[in-house]
Amino acid sequence: MPTLLKKSGLYVLKNLGLKNRDLIMKRQNNFYRMIFLTIAMLVSLVGAGKDKSSPSPTPQAEKKDAEAIAKDSSLPAQFKQLQNELITFSNLKVDYSHTRSRKIRGKNFTTKGYAIFAKPNKFRWVKKNSEILFDGKEIYQYSPVDKSAVKFNIGTEEGRQINRLMSLVLNFDALEESYTVAKFTGDKDISTVELKPKDKKDPVKFIRLKIDRKAKVLTGIFIQMPDSYSEYVFTHHETKELPGNAFDLPTNTKISSL
Repeated sequence: MPTLLKKSGLYVLKNLGLKNRDLIMKRQNNFYRMIFLTIAMLVSLVGAGKDKSSPSPTPQAEKKDAEAIAKDSSLPAQFKQLQNELITFSNLKVDYSHTRSRKIRGKNFTTKGYAIFAKPNKFRWVKKNSEILFDGKEIYQYSPVDKSAVKFNIGTEEGRQINRLMSLVLNFDALEESYTVAKFTGDKDISTVELKPKDKKDPVKFIRLKIDRKAKVLTGIFIQMPDSYSEYVFTHHETKELPGNAFDLPTNTKISSL
């Protein structure tokens, strides 16, 4: 008989038949895929731009770069140029609105929250009653309601899936290896980039990024899945210093493994 357990806001089904378990895992992994792809895009785009604290390039170097870009009008080159325009960060906080649609239910669901990032690899994704955080070593899903957290065990199938997605967040080369630039549109104010997965088995159909070129920030991400989509709108970008414990679990948090 299937048993429903709740772990830190996650409902975990035990004693399921293989078919039902595979379905649950597929849906859960698609959920985390959308979250981690969004985090990866934020980190790779906003964090890959020019560092305002670094020395400015010489006019000769800028001219050489511009000539190289002009000669290469390919979509990847345009995307790389856009990356170079964006502001990099050591710390970042953004507010977000997330709208998710499912064809089966025919309804849209919108949640709001905020996310914080710190170089080289820490992040905390916060929404009402649920958080996903990576402290640089372990990834947790934290429930502030009952002060409990689930640590993802990399040894399980769920953990291996999460680990593969995490590589996209922590390694921009992995992101470039997994997705190709399919379309690039816009002007000097707003640009839109469409990415498509190279792997035909990837459940993501395409990812659309919206960049404000005047403000030099990423303002939106649209992820199309086979039976749903997720749209994120980002506002109030802040790059001020974060507290030292910004990525720590609260004291006395009850931790279990998934």
